[in-house]
Parts: sequence; C-alpha cells; structure tokens
Amino acid sequence: MSESSSEPGLDAASVDAEGLQAQMLLREIRAAMFGREERLTVGRFELRELLGHGAHGSVYLADDARLRRNVAVKVLRRESDPTTRDRFLREAQALAQLGHPNVLTVYDAGVEDSHVYIAMEYVEGGTLAGWCRDHPPGPRGRFGALLQLGVGMAEGLAAAHRAGIIHRDVKPANVLVGHDGRPRIADFGVARAASVVDADLHTTGHDDPSITPRLTRTGAMVGTPAYAAPEQLRGHSDEATDQWSLCATLWEAAYGDRAFVGQSIVGLLEAIDTGPPTPPTARSEVPRWWREILERGLAVDPADRWPSIEALGDAMRRGAARRRTKLVAGLSGVAVVVGLLSAAGWQAIREHRRQRCTAGADSIAETWGDDQRRRLTDALMAVEDKGITR
Repeated sequence: MSESSSEPGLDAASVDAEGLQAQMLLREIRAAMFGREERLTVGRFELRELLGHGAHGSVYLADDARLRRNVAVKVLRRESDPTTRDRFLREAQALAQLGHPNVLTVYDAGVEDSHVYIAMEYVEGGTLAGWCRDHPPGPRGRFGALLQLGVGMAEGLAAAHRAGIIHRDVKPANVLVGHDGRPRIADFGVARAASVVDADLHTTGHDDPSITPRLTRTGAMVGTPAYAAPEQLRGHSDEATDQWSLCATLWEAAYGDRAFVGQSIVGLLEAIDTGPPTPPTARSEVPRWWREILERGLAVDPADRWPSIEALGDAMRRGAARRRTKLVAGLSGVAVVVGLLSAAGWQAIREHRRQRCTAGADSIAETWGDDQRRRLTDALMAVEDKGITR
C-alpha cells in the first residue's frame, strides 16, 4: 500500500484496515485546509471512501485508474491470522472461477505491505437486507420482484456448486441488489471446495446466547446461525446447507420474519425440530406455492429437501410461469369484460338515440299528420270558394 504525497502522516506501510479510514479523513482535512490532493492507494487502486466493515476487514470504494472504473476493494485486517488470510484469498479465487451474472465479479487480488486485498465489482444499489427495508411486505407487486431476485440467487449458487464451491454463509447481507434489479451473491470468504471435509468444524458451546443475524461463530461452525441449516449448526456443510440458507433468506424477505428464531444454538435447533414455520397470516400477497417451495428447502432432513439448488430454482421458475399465465388469463378476462361492456355500451347509446328519434317522430305526428293536413286543405278550399262567390 502506498500514497503519492510526501506529506508526513500518510505512512501507508503502517496503516491497517481500521486506520485507512482515519488516513482518508486526514487527507480530506488537509485538502480542505491546504488545497492539496493526497492519494491513498492499495495496489493500483485509489481508495475513495469507506463502504462498510466487518469482523475481518473493510470495504472501500476505489478508483481503478488503469481501466477507468469504480471498484470495491476489500482490505483484510493486518493482524488477521494466517487461516483467515487464506480464507480471504480463497474468496477471490472462488469468485474468479465463476464468472456468472448473479455472482459478484472479482477483478484482482494481491498482498502489498502485508495487506491482503481483493478488488471486486462495485454494485450501485445495496444488499438484499436493504432492499427488504425499502420494499416492506404488503404490496402485491413486491412479490413479483422478489421472485425474480430469488431465481437469480438460485442461479448464482447453482453456478458456484457446479464449480465445486459451497458458499456456507448465504444471508440477506451477502446478496447485493443493483439498481438494475439483478442480484449478486457476494462474500465467499468462508466458502470452501465441496471436496474438503469439515474436519475442523465440530461445534462446541451450543449454549452461546449471543446469536444475532450478524453472528459468525469462528472455530465452532462456519456461517451465520440465524440462516444456517441444522446440520451446519452441528458443524457440517454442503450444497444442501446452502439450499437451506437460501430458503431461510427468501422466507424472511417474503414474510418479514425469520423462519426460525432461538436465543441460543440449542434454542434454534429446537425451533427447527418443531417443524416447518408458520407464515404470518397478514402476508396474503405471497402465494401458497411459494411457501411450499421454501418449506421443502427448509426440511430438517437434507434428503427431504430439493435434490439440488438447480431443482429449487426450476421450481421457482415454474411458479413464475404459472403466475404469468394467471396474470395473462386475468388480463384477457378483463379485456373480454371490457369489450363486452364496451359493445353493450355502444348498443345502449344507439338504442337511446333511436328512441330519441322515434319519440321526436311521434311528437311531430301528433302535431302534424294526415288528419291535420286534410283539415287544413279543406279550410283553405273553403276560403277560396268564398272568394270566388263574391
């Protein structure tokens, strides 16, 4: 990591992932006070602003001067242990292998001044969690948008599985939704090759009360307990656990509540063992078939779930197709009714006009007709005869 200014205080070699933000703030202050622009870079990327931070590092908006585009650069904390660094680089390798529109794209990765960094696609938008806050459950049109997001997420995970990669931490915060409406699966930092055995993931301390949606219990189980399958809570993960996590994520997105809730891992396992969750009765805009699809993916026994994430995605697409057919049929029915009403309306208008014309003719007939014409003729003839006689 380096900087282009000779001013003291920007000793980038001593900056860690937390200190980068302080250095960026100092740069802004100096620019405001002295009018000097200072650059703080990692690799070839100039850091612009902090986008977010987590347990192992921070993500920055950065400028790729070589290709003239914005990128997101994730920088690992310098004090991270070698295992975390290896996992961090594994994220870059995993994402670079996929090249799928529903998986976040990796542009570069490297180590500089003992800093490990990954340069990734910058998505203008937010996370699925943010999308759900901006689009709360209720409107019927919302479900159609969520359905398309779910299909895209399933396709991205299916691509990962075909590449032999298991995500192990699918949750709303790890799905980016761009302004274009396209979801991207992100944060493969705890991903592993499907052939690797979870020998080091035996769960201990199940009574840990600190379960929150953001918690990842390092050293016991990998992933976030609130969205983890029961076997993952016990230390095992595979393609079926990704399926569970996706269904748990989509359940919360659809209904506004998590599928299962517990104050500890033991409590969470007990909630899962009681059976499928009950959706809120107020969520009538979500169709029954969607609930049935997710309930299968949330089955306690992995053998009872969908055969694969691809099969889950296919079920979603079939549901979407049925939904479109019903919408088209409904619109066609409305069009027919509108057409009939329009025809009946025009017929009524014509009949009304005819009646008005007929009523006018009848009124004229009462005032002027054959009898009136004969009487008028006789009167005129009588007047004429009288004139001649005289």
